[in-house]
Amino acid sequence: MTQTESDVPLKTTSSTPSRTHKKRYLRFILLFLLISLLLPSIFIPPWLATKGIEIISISGVNFKNGLMIEKISVVISQYRLRFTNISVGRFIDNESAISAASWRLFAEKTDIRLPTKLEGTLNKQGIRLQYIHLFDTSLNFTDLSSPYIFSAHAKRITTAAFHSDGTELRAKQAVNNVDLVLATQPDFTISGMIQQGDFSLFFPNLKTSPHYPLQFSKANFSIAWRPNSTPLSIHIAKIEPRWKTINEGFKQHVTNASLEMDINRPTKTMMLHADTALLDQPTRLPSFIEQPDNENKSIHLGQTIANLAQLPFKKLKVKKFTYGQLILDAKLVLETPTLQSGKKSKLARFTLKGKALAPKPYNLNVHIKHLNQDDAYFTGLMSGPKGNSLNCKANIRFSQPLPKDLTCTADFKNTKDITERFKLNNIPSAKLIHPIVITAKQLESDEKNVVIDNKVIDAKYQIDISLPKSLPVELNHYAVYVAGLFTNSSTATSTPREFTKPNSPLQTVANIELITDGQLRLIARYHKENVKLTLINKSEIIRLKNKKTQSEITHVFKVLTCESETPQHTLQCHIKGDIKAKIAFLSPIEKLHLKTLSLHSSLDMQLGGNTAISFLDTQIASERLVYSGHPEFLVSEASNAQLSIDNLLLNYNTVNGLTLTQAKPTDASFSASLYAEKIINNAPISEKNHQQIVAKNTPFPTQKYSGKLELSIAEFRLNKPIDKPLKLKSNYQTTISMKQNQQRLPPFSSQGNLSFNPEKLMITGDLTNYKAARLVRFTVNSYLKRQKTQIELHRNEVSFSSTNSLKKHFLPHLPIDYDLNQGSVALQANILIDKGVTSGDISLFANSLSGYYRGFHFANVDSSTTLLFSPQGIKSKFPISIHAELVHLGVLFSNVSMVFELDTAKEKYQLHRVFAEVFGGNISTHNVSSNSLTTIERIPIVIHNLHLEQALAHIEHEEIELTGILDGQIPLAIHDGLPVVTNGKLHSRYPGGVLRYLEGSRIDKNVEAAGENSILVVSKILKNYNYDALAIDIDYSKEGKLKASSRFKGRNPQFQNGRPVNLNLNIEDDIPALLKTMNAIDSSKLEGLFLKQLGIDE
Repeated sequence: MTQTESDVPLKTTSSTPSRTHKKRYLRFILLFLLISLLLPSIFIPPWLATKGIEIISISGVNFKNGLMIEKISVVISQYRLRFTNISVGRFIDNESAISAASWRLFAEKTDIRLPTKLEGTLNKQGIRLQYIHLFDTSLNFTDLSSPYIFSAHAKRITTAAFHSDGTELRAKQAVNNVDLVLATQPDFTISGMIQQGDFSLFFPNLKTSPHYPLQFSKANFSIAWRPNSTPLSIHIAKIEPRWKTINEGFKQHVTNASLEMDINRPTKTMMLHADTALLDQPTRLPSFIEQPDNENKSIHLGQTIANLAQLPFKKLKVKKFTYGQLILDAKLVLETPTLQSGKKSKLARFTLKGKALAPKPYNLNVHIKHLNQDDAYFTGLMSGPKGNSLNCKANIRFSQPLPKDLTCTADFKNTKDITERFKLNNIPSAKLIHPIVITAKQLESDEKNVVIDNKVIDAKYQIDISLPKSLPVELNHYAVYVAGLFTNSSTATSTPREFTKPNSPLQTVANIELITDGQLRLIARYHKENVKLTLINKSEIIRLKNKKTQSEITHVFKVLTCESETPQHTLQCHIKGDIKAKIAFLSPIEKLHLKTLSLHSSLDMQLGGNTAISFLDTQIASERLVYSGHPEFLVSEASNAQLSIDNLLLNYNTVNGLTLTQAKPTDASFSASLYAEKIINNAPISEKNHQQIVAKNTPFPTQKYSGKLELSIAEFRLNKPIDKPLKLKSNYQTTISMKQNQQRLPPFSSQGNLSFNPEKLMITGDLTNYKAARLVRFTVNSYLKRQKTQIELHRNEVSFSSTNSLKKHFLPHLPIDYDLNQGSVALQANILIDKGVTSGDISLFANSLSGYYRGFHFANVDSSTTLLFSPQGIKSKFPISIHAELVHLGVLFSNVSMVFELDTAKEKYQLHRVFAEVFGGNISTHNVSSNSLTTIERIPIVIHNLHLEQALAHIEHEEIELTGILDGQIPLAIHDGLPVVTNGKLHSRYPGGVLRYLEGSRIDKNVEAAGENSILVVSKILKNYNYDALAIDIDYSKEGKLKASSRFKGRNPQFQNGRPVNLNLNIEDDIPALLKTMNAIDSSKLEGLFLKQLGIDE
């Protein structure tokens, strides 16, 4: 029992110290670890800061496989670096060229931001570049103390460059498999190698710079930022530009290219070498580069060579240079060495030797060699397979730089050979018997200082151009087509030459002869960025002749001065001279022929950015104009046509476009004598019939017309703005006076204004006679593209009087047998011509109108007529009403009125009412309808209260007395357009009347002289014949035969105790019209008829 108790305490005593020791060990380990972690975090950052390294942030630290950090941001010499998933360790590499021992840092991704100072430097150069991104990057630090040297390798590096103002899209830059070595002392230097890269180049200081992508492979470079320089060295095995070029499908590449330069002084230090360079012009060029003339290869070639010679390289050498289709397989060398103290200076030179202008290239050899620091000698030769050559030589004062003298010899058999090679396909060509030689010689300057600060201030040249005196020129694309321009035997006759089809070779002026004196001498002056070119000779004559057409144009240059004084340095030329032209025969349009056309004008021209040409005292004349377009005219021509323009101004600029104006207050006039012969024929004459008449010289009766046409134009203005349609405005006045078969016709005039644009032609004006009496006011609107024309005749009232009658005042000298001498007439109309279809309305209003027509007089006529017309027919818009106070148609009618309607499309004619008072009574008809004007079955004419005494007084028969009143009806019909009366009946009104010859008349004397047994004794019945009834039957045929029979029933109270006596009187004759019956039979004939019926004819 005791032992057990004693054992327990013993065990308890031995276990307590053991636990205490374990706790102490654990606390010691934790404290050690804490100190191990805290001490580096406390002491390492200050220590790194002393080395120029600052840790900004760190996270995800672990020591599983060495030091591993998920994210860390540090600043090394102001470069901000942000690493992702990095590992750090020390490595030994005895083969390293930099150091055997180094610290290596690996990061899956690294972002580098450039120092603020470096960013500022790039911003000044127009580049905004902040972050550089590296992937799978390893960095080797040889030492953690300054100066820092570390190397790096990256699987891929990318960045995005922007313009410093951020206005353009970013230019992505990327390189693959990059090895770099960076050193911070003595200067910050980066060198390395790149296996492959994709760059997008741009011009930093140009806001709208195009981007030019390219690929390269196997490149090495070195760049250092030194206090006074930034040397850059690059070598690239192959460069493949990827931008779009003007020659589609052109494969660009550069091989073994080396570039050395100081970025701070690029133009004075840049040296470029390459084995081959195959390049082409990009489709988009930066705005500061003038767009080359890609259409004209010769001009483009000259621009390219000049640009190559002015490239900002200290040295440029390409063994095999090709630029598109302009320069091929050429050796290019450009050297502009700087002065070296203590050494003999090497002179600058430029050489370009190879071929030019594919696909069939010319040999090209251009060389510029400095003779000394101030002078250079230039030679340039192009030669082709056909023996054509262009050879230029010059001595250049390079310090200016200007040639002291220049001579170019163009030795071409035919200029077409070389212009076609240069793709100048649209210009004329010439055959050269002798070369064209251009010589320029520098003259002594008027200024003391010709060059200031290496800039040319003043220069003066005399330019002599020697060319053949006679130069045959083929117009090619500029061949002039003028129908009927060529003369032949027909031009000497009155018959115009037959018109042939357009573009016929026989009607094309394809060749001309250029005639000069063989020398052209000019003075060229350059002064303070202004150029002036002046003609030396006081008069220079150039003639263009065409023997086939017998045409000639002569231009006399009296003043020729060209200079550039505007801020844009646009060349402005001032030319004064005369131009004369003569053409034997011209047919500008079909059926119109002009013979012996001449032109003369004085010109005053300002050419350049703003073009202004004054045509002074322009005279255009044609001996004869013949128009053969109307088949009914045997002859239609004008002679002595003259167009005269005092002053016409032409202006053109790229802002306002073109304007052609007539200077105020000058005039333009045209005059011509007119003659025509119109064939008189009932049926229309076709074109074919006209040709047969002319060919067979068939005699035909003609109406002959002759006259004079005069036209004047004032305030003419033509305007053609840029990208806007043409507009034309003008005032005009024209007068035409004519004769018909030597009968003078009244002259007419028209004055007004017109306006024109491609959509619409508008003419407004008045038609007047020679006394300025207005006949018509009109407005014409023609919508050209829609082929629609509206003609409006405005309501215009024309008043007549005894002194201003129609015949005397409005239509004088016209042999007409009608006149209006009182009242007024107003006319208005609206006419629409839509694609050749005419429609509209016309209204005629008469007010108190008096006058006569072919011997028939009328007075105080009032009428209102409005007609609608269309291709379907004519229709009265309202019932047509006519009222006349008096109408004398051989018989005097009064209070005449008529109301009718018509519609020719529906063949509907409606005569509502006709009424007239005559011989104390009246005649009338109502409600007559028909579907034809030539066939009307019945027009019932009602005669009421017709006094025979007034009718007999009308025929002024003084030996017969006839009284009584007639009523009746005459059924008038129209057959084939001719009047017909069938069974017309008139009868006397109760109580009848008297028919007798007057006592003492000739009839009375004859009857009294007869014996009691004479048959004339029966005539005593008419001495006092009282009739109770009178019936008249009337028939009238369409052949004009009148049959009228009269039946009297009555007695003579003094004859046979008033025994009833019936008298019958029959009349048959050709009568022009039924209404003229009483007037057509004169008194003697009426007496004869009566006596013949009674058997007492003398």
